[in-house]
Amino acid sequence: MLGVKVYLGSPNSHMRWELYIGALLPIGVCFLGYVGILKSTTTITHEKIVQSWIFPKTVYLKDISQIKLIHMPHFEWVVIPRVIVRSKHGVQVFQTAHPDVLAAFKLLAYGIKNPER
Repeated sequence: MLGVKVYLGSPNSHMRWELYIGALLPIGVCFLGYVGILKSTTTITHEKIVQSWIFPKTVYLKDISQIKLIHMPHFEWVVIPRVIVRSKHGVQVFQTAHPDVLAAFKLLAYGIKNPER
């Protein structure tokens, strides 16, 4: 055919696959991050705090210079309880929703078992 191209589909049909990949990739990353959050564990021992997640974090208690607990007791569904730890290696944030770990965080932050805050 004299200079005429024949397309079996629309001329931009390859764009659809790029859009699908472009849409599915962020959804897949979010899904893996969500599964990572659900599978992560936070451990507090007498010498360190460890949280496994996509990037595991470890802070030794002897290195902590400041610790701050962010906890809104009746709004845990909006604001996840977390501890912000400043050490000589930088700042780390540890999240938790488990009551036992939260009690240990309160003990670390306030130094008492049942703070009235």
